[in-house]
Amino acid sequence: QEVKVGVCEGSPRDGFVIAFKGKCISTMEVREVSAIIPRDGIPELIQALFAMGIRYQEETGIDIGFSDVLKEKK
Repeated sequence: QEVKVGVCEGSPRDGFVIAFKGKCISTMEVREVSAIIPRDGIPELIQALFAMGIRYQEETGIDIGFSDVLKEKK
């Protein structure tokens, strides 16, 4: 529902802060989550988000923009 992104410097290390609030799909409960992503972890984060998006579209059938990727997988 709401996502905030920021930059943190120093402790524990330089990186990005991602904070968001949204509904858990299984329980529909609204939760707040935040995480510090170190600079060197950004490529892995992007890959994981991409994989999650593909899996979500495969499981739900809801088109969230990965139709071309799914066609190539088949």
